[in-house]
Amino acid sequence: MGDEPQDGGDNVTVHLVGGPPQWDGVEVRGVFDRWEIYEVPASDLGALLAVPGQVSQRAVYEPRPGGQRNVWHFRGWATEAPDDGGTDGDRGEG
Repeated sequence: MGDEPQDGGDNVTVHLVGGPPQWDGVEVRGVFDRWEIYEVPASDLGALLAVPGQVSQRAVYEPRPGGQRNVWHFRGWATEAPDDGGTDGDRGEG
């Protein structure tokens, strides 16, 4: 679980640690390019992952502060807000 690109090129493997058994230990390969992991602010890294059987909750994964950017740890649960009928990115502000 090094901090350098894997997969023989510009792809980086992200390792998921902890959380629901469907995601714990999963290696996400061939999805993220090097710049998506190493060239963005650390606060932008992470994912909300759907869990089978959990309709309204998502597992939150993020790297630990100061830790390896490609090792994302389970941080808890995010509950989806009810759909307000708007489009993505449209919060009715204006």
